Amino acid sequence: MAEQNGATSRGGGLFYNLYGTDATASAMTAWVWGVSRIIDVLETTPAANINTQKIAVTGCSRDGKGALMAGAFEPRIALTIPQESGSGGDTCWRLSLYEQNSGSDVQTATEIVGENVWFSTNFANYVNDLSSLPFDHHLLAAMIAPRPLISYENTDVVWLSPLSSFGCMTAAHTVFQALGIPENHGFEQVGGHAHCAWPASLTPSLNAFFDKFLLGQNVSTDEWSTNNVFNGVSWNASAWINWTTPTF
Repeated sequence: MAEQNGATSRGGGLFYNLYGTDATASAMTAWVWGVSRIIDVLETTPAANINTQKIAVTGCSRDGKGALMAGAFEPRIALTIPQESGSGGDTCWRLSLYEQNSGSDVQTATEIVGENVWFSTNFANYVNDLSSLPFDHHLLAAMIAPRPLISYENTDVVWLSPLSSFGCMTAAHTVFQALGIPENHGFEQVGGHAHCAWPASLTPSLNAFFDKFLLGQNVSTDEWSTNNVFNGVSWNASAWINWTTPTF
């Protein structure tokens, strides 16, 4: 759909064959477009015997970023499961910068725009002054609500910005709380495994989200935990979440 082999990949792929190599959409936006076209085809192909009301999207690392984007922008996705998506995924740019300034070697906005073409060229206008960025990724995750979202992170990989992902999803969680559906948003953060490996300890929470939101079973999806391993960086919710969660 969109090449993402490095900083020189912009404009390559099926999306750009259609919309032009100079289209401003990022590679991840092009992936979302591709997911939408796949669902279009499934909806018009009943012989495939796929229930298009129960589609989940997932991926790890760069594909975790793409999964979160697809879940946010494609309302036909019933369940979104980003794994170890890190910066550009379920973390917030401001928190990642805070981690870096506190001594952690994490991926930041200034680094990611030079690494690959996951974002629009317009994003580069903000990376050196994040205070001017009109949004952050807690709002990207909140776009999925009221549809369910569970994300998984790995504190053993410092580059993924572990405090940022926890803080960012904590902020996003307030939207699910405001809507009266906190059980639709899960977060699990552990260590003890390689990047994109799947420890068996996470399977029960994943199965719970499958059972409830894809299979319609009446099970608990109160899945929210972290091991609080933030490499010496402290998390203070009141310093970052400056709003009172309403009830709608």
